[in-house]
Amino acid sequence: MKTIIAIIVGLGLMLTGVTGCKKQNDSQSSPGEPKLFSQSFKVEPRAFTSNLRKIAPPKPGEPDRALLIRFFSENGVSMETPADVIIDEIGKRVLVRAPETQKEKVQALFDRIEKGQ
Repeated sequence: MKTIIAIIVGLGLMLTGVTGCKKQNDSQSSPGEPKLFSQSFKVEPRAFTSNLRKIAPPKPGEPDRALLIRFFSENGVSMETPADVIIDEIGKRVLVRAPETQKEKVQALFDRIEKGQ
């Protein structure tokens, strides 16, 4: 069941990412609309989520994806729509779409999770 959900959500994120990328590069996009970047991080899903749970204990019943979004938000990364994340357990990667101005912060938070600190 998790696999099916991961595939569906992954496809949805990729499809919105494709249309989002086109809009990001469009010079006629709305002036108030933040530019987004999309990045894929290779991870070992079990170790990644274990480290994430160690750093940011989940709320009761909180799924890993929601926990990662909350972790980013609590650490200063704006995760308002259309920003998003997906944990792809099959492809062993995490896909992130966030404001371009926060790219370095996202990388630093991923490094922190990978180290488990």
